[in-house]
Amino acid sequence: GHWGGTCMASQCFRRVHPDDKALSSEPVRRLAAWCPTMDVLAFVVGEGVIAVHRLSWVKLVHFEESSPVSALCWAPDGRSLASGHDDGTLNIFDVESGETSSTTPKAHSAPITSLTWVTNTSRSKWRTDSSVPIEELCKDRTSQILVP
Repeated sequence: GHWGGTCMASQCFRRVHPDDKALSSEPVRRLAAWCPTMDVLAFVVGEGVIAVHRLSWVKLVHFEESSPVSALCWAPDGRSLASGHDDGTLNIFDVESGETSSTTPKAHSAPITSLTWVTNTSRSKWRTDSSVPIEELCKDRTSQILVP
C-alpha cells in the first residue's frame, strides 16, 4: 500500500536485470586508499579481497585474504600496500609483482583499524639487518597507550 504519498520499496523499485541481487541489510565496510605516486586505487571488495585498479579502471592485481580487511595503507614510494585485518594480522604486498612480501599473523591482539607507513632509516635498517625480529617491530602496545 501507499503511506502518505510514498510507496513501499517492492512497489516503487523493480529489478532491472533478472540476475540482479537484492542488497544485503548487513553493514558493508568501505575501504579505499589512493597510491601516493601513481593513478592507482586499492579498495576492499567483499570481506577479504583487495583489488588494485588504475584510474582508468583497468584491474592491475587483487589479493585474497582469509580474514576481513579493516585497514589499508600505501608505502610512500607506491610499490607496497599494507593491509590490517580484523584478526590482528598485518600483510604487506608487493603491488608490482602481485605477491605477498610479508605476513605477520596476530601482529595485534585487536582488529587493526588504522595503518600509517613510517619511513625511518633506523627501522629500515632493523628490518634488513633482521637483528630485531618483525614481531618486536609490530608488538601490540595498546595497553601502554590506552589504560583500561
